[in-house]
Amino acid sequence: MSAAWLQISIGLLLVVALTFSVALRRATLHDTMAVRSMAGAASGLMNATAGVGGPAVSMYALATHWSHRGFVATMQPYFLTIGATSLVAKMVFGNAEPPQLSAVIWLLIAAALVAGLLLGDVLARVIEPSVARRMLVVIAYLGAAATVVRGITQL
Repeated sequence: MSAAWLQISIGLLLVVALTFSVALRRATLHDTMAVRSMAGAASGLMNATAGVGGPAVSMYALATHWSHRGFVATMQPYFLTIGATSLVAKMVFGNAEPPQLSAVIWLLIAAALVAGLLLGDVLARVIEPSVARRMLVVIAYLGAAATVVRGITQL
């Protein structure tokens, strides 16, 4: 399957799955090792193929009613791990190369990362978990939509 169609398919799948997660928010998915493994595998597959591993884990958090505090604390090392693993896998098994960016760009990326972490820390103190959860869903939908659009523009 071409990369464009893969991104479109994954983006649409995410929209459907997110809609089910939101519609069934009162239902609880039992948090078992099998459920965790499926969410992790889906997240890894989507991250490696379309660059969107977050929505799958977000759906898992919604379905299992994972506490917002625990979710946020876990996602930071999770995204570092899944991003690094996807990059290494693409370099070893695919035809990807390390990003060729200047030192200034790397410094700007590092500064933006630190600024985002500091801003997130401040916002976490003033935003209620229920509001943050709704924001999570909106951001997951935006990520799914961006994946579809990116795929369409590559056709």
